[in-house]
Amino acid sequence: MRQEDLLTRALRIADSSMFALMETETVAHDEFRTVLGLTNEAQQEVASLPEASEAMQEAVAWLMERGYVEMAEDPSGQYVNVLRRPGEDDDEDMEP
Repeated sequence: MRQEDLLTRALRIADSSMFALMETETVAHDEFRTVLGLTNEAQQEVASLPEASEAMQEAVAWLMERGYVEMAEDPSGQYVNVLRRPGEDDDEDMEP
């Protein structure tokens, strides 16, 4: 396997892992799970990313960097807005 192929595979694995972590540790605010509330270590919903668990902060930062999610805000506080999910664009080259 070429170095470039290994990097692409590693990024896909990391993207999927971070997305799975985020999905399991958030509160869905819509039926499609595109609007996600943040939680802390006790799985209680919080109003801002700095209040969220360290794992959540890391996952959101990674996924923002990779273009999967963005942070948004409403009167209740911050939330994660899902733009796309890992695997939705498998034909696209996953450049680092």
